[in-house]
Amino acid sequence: MVGCEGKRRVAAESVKRRQLGLVLGGATPAPLGFRREHILYDGAKVGMMTDCVWSPRLKANIGYALIAAAVPVGAAVEVMRERGAVAARLVELPFI
Repeated sequence: MVGCEGKRRVAAESVKRRQLGLVLGGATPAPLGFRREHILYDGAKVGMMTDCVWSPRLKANIGYALIAAAVPVGAAVEVMRERGAVAARLVELPFI
């Protein structure tokens, strides 16, 4: 539980990161992954993908992003996976 001092500090400093969804490019299911993988926006590291799974309903790999608050929803980003960079788009949660 956050005390009054912690709440005041967060209010004064504003939010630095937020959680968004990622829809990754490609039509092939990726292996399940719970590794933290870097996310780049305009060539700069702005966050991490915390996990990824294939969505049969969306027919896409989806994941969670812990991302800098300044990066807009809908932005095209790159996820730096083991096999190389993968194009992705930031989306609001839930994935509906």
